[in-house]
Amino acid sequence: MRRSTPCPAPSRQPQAVPRQWLVTDKRIGNQDAILCAIRRLPPRSGIIVRLYDVAPAQQQSLIRAIRRIATARRHQLLVAGASKLAVKRGYDGIHLPGWTTNPPRAAVHSMAVHNRTELARAIRFKARMVVISPVHPTRSHSDGRLLGVAGFAKLAAPVAHRGIAAIALGGITAARWPMLRTHGAHGWAAIDAWFD
Repeated sequence: MRRSTPCPAPSRQPQAVPRQWLVTDKRIGNQDAILCAIRRLPPRSGIIVRLYDVAPAQQQSLIRAIRRIATARRHQLLVAGASKLAVKRGYDGIHLPGWTTNPPRAAVHSMAVHNRTELARAIRFKARMVVISPVHPTRSHSDGRLLGVAGFAKLAAPVAHRGIAAIALGGITAARWPMLRTHGAHGWAAIDAWFD
């Protein structure tokens, strides 16, 4: 009898980086409001889940509810911070703050970038995506230091040829996004825009 040659295990290809993202934030409100915003996302969007302001007792139920919607609508799901939840709960990756100096061993999917120092760090950590902010004024950055379109373009330019997706955050809407695309943005992220 002829012995069959074992088939090689399929290699898991990295998911394409979505063009539009929701970033959860304490400003969204309660769990129902967060889930409502996630349901508004078009299929195959991205979600960055930040649990910093969620009580530990509520985190697990919120995570499970978000995961159910994300799976059904084929969203890409990142958890903020170097949490083991990224692996244990089936997240697609992690999103790290720009000040991170000691990343976890797990692959860094995304990093926040506000300046050149953080951009260099994200490149060094081989992030697949950088979330560059704040581009325009927002409720949390109404009068602070803003990048503007020109500032965003300067930070986005060095990552384009490296295959790193630049995501614009900060006062971005579906109407503002096309202009940023001409300045190096792969996609856009928002908090408030998904409620307007």
